[in-house]
Amino acid sequence: MTLTITSAGVESGNGSAPGFTHVAGNTTVLHVTVASDATRDLDSESVSRLRSDLKKKVGFPVSVELDTMVHLQMGNVKTKKVGVRVTCDGVKGFQPKNATSKVGTLGTTSSAKCKVDLRIKIWKFTF
Repeated sequence: MTLTITSAGVESGNGSAPGFTHVAGNTTVLHVTVASDATRDLDSESVSRLRSDLKKKVGFPVSVELDTMVHLQMGNVKTKKVGVRVTCDGVKGFQPKNATSKVGTLGTTSSAKCKVDLRIKIWKFTF
């Protein structure tokens, strides 16, 4: 499962999480480390937007896009794997208190709104 983080219209980082089995009636929490490619070139406007968002004490807005494959099982009936894209807006990220710290800070998802789209592939086209 792959994860893409976007802030101020700029792709800020990528991450991945291992697969898991979700048991009925259970809640699964994913802890994902997101890393950024330091060689990415940004224009001055994007840099200034990111810097101003990082200075905010209330957090900066983050969009999260998750692409994964799922299959469903009901009793003995099991479906084939189907692509799913989950897009969440309203997530707040926070800058680490120590700039040299390797430990990240937790974001908040209390006001997040998520949308789930099936990614059905027919031949070479994905709908």
